[in-house]
Amino acid sequence: MKTHPEHGPYFRVTVLAVPIYLHWSLPLLGAGIGLLPAMYAPPGRGFTACLWVTAFLVLLVLLHEIGHAVCARVVSARVHGIVLSALGGCCFCEEPVQRGRKLVVLLGGIGAQLALLVVSLGLLWLLGAPSSEALTCLAFVFVGVNVVYIVLSAFPSNGSDGERILAVIREGRKSGPGTGRVT
Repeated sequence: MKTHPEHGPYFRVTVLAVPIYLHWSLPLLGAGIGLLPAMYAPPGRGFTACLWVTAFLVLLVLLHEIGHAVCARVVSARVHGIVLSALGGCCFCEEPVQRGRKLVVLLGGIGAQLALLVVSLGLLWLLGAPSSEALTCLAFVFVGVNVVYIVLSAFPSNGSDGERILAVIREGRKSGPGTGRVT
């Protein structure tokens, strides 16, 4: 497991006894995605649309990582910190010994995103289309970008949650029942 930063170009905040490290590159996380709604915004409003999308995308990544942290605490694993940068986020916590508990922690991020997606879709259904630029950007990120992020997180690729979930499942199949191996 990677080590979290103690020093370097990070701004540190602590929320509920969990240090959150914000890298200086964090605003770049949403800038590229923020350009999409900026292109379709009314004249003179593109910059603010890009800022809203960037802010909400950072919040989406933070919620994903908080999902991991909450699940880690549920299974009594210590949370060391959360790091957010232009490359995304990472929750650093003790790795549970039991396979089921590992899966709970690994599924926490995607679970938090799915819960956010359901709530967002429910509010859109109840309230209708957003009436302001900020709410339109919020819906864009919490629904559209969130679906893409869920798929990318669940897909078993290099270092993703999906790859780690698959590894834990395969580890359980290798050990099998009655082998005496603790997983």
